[in-house]
Amino acid sequence: MNRLVAIAFFALLCVCTVDARITLNSKVVSFDPVSGLITASGDVVITQETDDHRVRELHTDRIEYNKNTGNILLVGNAIVKDYTGDLFSANNIRLDEDFKNAIAEALVFVTRDTIKVKAEMARKDGEVFTFNDASYSPCRETNCKLPLWDLAAETVVYDRKEKKFIYKNVRLRIKGVPVLFTPYLSHPSFDVKRKTGFLPPVIRHCSRNGMFVGIPYYVAIGDDRDLKLLPFLNSKKRGLITSEYRQKFASGDFDISASALSRSKSKTAEDVDKHARWHVDSSFHSYNWDRKTLAVRINRSRDVTYKTTYPVDFRRHNSQWLNSTYNDSNAIFETYDRNYFLTTESHIFQTDDKLTAPTVLPHINLDCTKGNFTFNSDMMFLTRRNAPSQTLSKRFCRISNKVGWNKSMSLNRFLVEVNSGIRTDIFNVGKTTDTTQNPPQDITKSAHKIFPIFENQVSVSMPLVSRSRIGATDNTVIWGPKVTITSIETSNKRTNFKPNEDSVFSNFSDINFYALNRFGGYDNIDAGERISMGLEGSRYNSKRRWVNAFIGKSARLGSKKNTTLYGRNSMVGRVILKPLENIAMRVRFVGFKPFEKSQLFEAGVNASYKNVFGGIGYFHNSKVSDVQEGGLSQLNISCGVKINEFWNISGSQVINLKHSNGKHMLAHGVSATYDDECCNFSVGIYRMNFRKNDVKPRTGFILSIVFKTLGNMIKTHSMRSFDTDVGNVE
Repeated sequence: MNRLVAIAFFALLCVCTVDARITLNSKVVSFDPVSGLITASGDVVITQETDDHRVRELHTDRIEYNKNTGNILLVGNAIVKDYTGDLFSANNIRLDEDFKNAIAEALVFVTRDTIKVKAEMARKDGEVFTFNDASYSPCRETNCKLPLWDLAAETVVYDRKEKKFIYKNVRLRIKGVPVLFTPYLSHPSFDVKRKTGFLPPVIRHCSRNGMFVGIPYYVAIGDDRDLKLLPFLNSKKRGLITSEYRQKFASGDFDISASALSRSKSKTAEDVDKHARWHVDSSFHSYNWDRKTLAVRINRSRDVTYKTTYPVDFRRHNSQWLNSTYNDSNAIFETYDRNYFLTTESHIFQTDDKLTAPTVLPHINLDCTKGNFTFNSDMMFLTRRNAPSQTLSKRFCRISNKVGWNKSMSLNRFLVEVNSGIRTDIFNVGKTTDTTQNPPQDITKSAHKIFPIFENQVSVSMPLVSRSRIGATDNTVIWGPKVTITSIETSNKRTNFKPNEDSVFSNFSDINFYALNRFGGYDNIDAGERISMGLEGSRYNSKRRWVNAFIGKSARLGSKKNTTLYGRNSMVGRVILKPLENIAMRVRFVGFKPFEKSQLFEAGVNASYKNVFGGIGYFHNSKVSDVQEGGLSQLNISCGVKINEFWNISGSQVINLKHSNGKHMLAHGVSATYDDECCNFSVGIYRMNFRKNDVKPRTGFILSIVFKTLGNMIKTHSMRSFDTDVGNVE
C-alpha cells in the first residue's frame, strides 16, 4: 500500500511541476483524499531534476504536500541543497510547488563560497532572499564559538541573480561585540569577479605623509577591458589620484597606471614635495603573432622615490624597504624563422641624476641557425659626470657592431666549440671643457673614433655520461674537464673605458664569466689573451634533485705590466645544489678569498622543515656601476615559523657590510600574520636606515586588517631618526 501511495505522490508532484522530474524516498507515506494532503515521514529525501539536468535535494523528518493549494511544508530538520551549491537549513520551510518561493523559520543559509547567513525569519521570492534579524559572516565557527567578525542587521536582502547583499541598520561585530554602525551597506557576493561599482575603501597612514583615505571605483567596460579610479583624501591637504586601465586583445594585452600628487603647501616640505609629483607606467605585450612578439613599456616618474614614498602603484611595487634606483622605458621585438632568431631592444633609463642615465637605442642580436652566424649591434648615448680622458668625454655617442661565427664539433670523445668575431666601435666624442680655469678652456675637441676589436675563442671539453638506477630512482651524471682559450685584440685607448660605467645592469651571471659577448654591460671591454681551465659536472635524478657545478681558473696570457690592458687573473666557479625537496643552495664567484681579491660573489641557502622556514644570502660586487658607487656587499637573512593553520611569525634583516656606505643594519623587522577565509590580520615593527631623497631613516610599525568581501585598513606609523650619517645606500 505504501508503494502505491508513494507512486501517487510522485505522480501528483510530476503533474504540478511538469518541467522537472521528482523522486521521493521515505519510510512512511500516507494520503488523505478528502483534504488532498499527502504526507511522507521518516528520513524523507526528495530529488528534483530539471530538464537542463540541474539537481535540487530536500531532506527533512516529515513533508506535507497539499495538492489543492500547491504548498509543500518541510517539518523538522529541514535541509535544502540547491543546484547552485547553496545550502538552507531550518526548523520549518514552506515551499510552493515550483520550489521558487519559500518561507523559513530559524534559517541558516550557507552559500557555496562558505558564507553563512543566520536569520529568525527568511523569505525567498524567485532569486531574491530577504532575511529578518539576520547576521552575515564568511568566518568559520568552531566549538560553538562566535565568528571572528560578522554583520548583524535588521534586514538583509540577497539578490542571487545580481550577486549582491544589501543591509539595513547594520552593525559590525568583533567576537559578538558591536564596533561600528551604519544605516545602509551593500557589497557583492564572493563569486563576483567583475562588476561596476565601488570597491572596499583603502586607508593608508604614515606620520610623514599623513593619512590617505580613498574609495576605489571600478568600471567593467567590457569583457576585455576595465578601469579603476582611486582618488584619495589627505590629512595634510594634498590631492592624490591614481588610475589603472587594462585591455585584452586577440593577440595581446595593454595596461597603464598613472597618478598625480599635488605639491605640498608646508614650508618645511622636502624639495621634491615642493612640486607636483606624478608617474606613468604602461606596458603592451603581443602574442599569437606569426613568429613575432613585441613588448613595450613606458615607465617614467618625476623622481624615482615617488612610487616608494606614496601609495600610487600597488601593481608593480611590492617592496617594503627598498626602492629602485632607476626607471627603465623599453621596447623589445623578437621574431624567428627556421633560418634565424632576431631580438631588438631599446632602453631609455631615468635616474635622479641625469648624468648617469644612458640611452641604448637600439640593441640588436641576430642568430642565424644556418651557417652558425650571429650579429650584435647597439647605439648608446651618454652624458657622464666626469671626463677623465678624450675617449671618456662628458658627452658621446657610440655605435657598436659585431659579427660572429660559431661551430660545435665532436672529435672522438672530445667536444670542440669555436667562436670567432669582429666588433667595431664607432664614437662621436664631444668636446671636453675644463671649467676650473678662468675663462674655461677646451681640453679636447669633438672627434670621431673607430676601434676594431678582434675576438676568438676555442673551448675543448670531454663530457662523460653515466646512468644508474638506485632502487626506484634513475640517476644521470655528466662531468668532465673543460679548457677555453680566448683572444681579444683592440687598441690600448679603447681599454681605458671603466668597466660597466655606462650600464645599470649587473654583469654577473653564469654565462658571462669569460664570454665574448660584452654587450651585457654595454661598455665593458676585456682585452688580451686568456685561458680558462676547469671541471664541470651535473647530476640529476628522477626525484627532481640535482647538482650542477663548475670550478676553474681564468688567467691572463702575455705581459702583465700593463694592468689596464691585462688586468687580474681570477678563479671562477658556481655550484647550484638541491639535495632534498625542501633545501636549495647556490654559490657563484669571480675571484676567491683568501687566494685573491674577491670581485663578485654570491651564496645562499633556502630551507624548510615542517613548520619552520628560512633563508640566508650574501652578495658582494666590488663595483656594480656608477649608479651604485663603491660596490655592494649585503647579507640578507629571513626566517619564520607557521604556528598553526592560521598564524605565521616571520622576521628579516638586511645587513650592510660596507660601513662606508651607510649604517651596518640597513633594515630589519618582525611581523605576525593571521589569515583565514574571512580575515587577514598582520602587525609588525621595522627599522630602516636607507636614505635617498625623501626616503629617510625611520622606525615604525605597520598594522593591516582586511575584512574579506568588505574592505581593508592599513596604518603605518613612523618616527624620524636623528641619525645624520647614514649616507647613500642603494
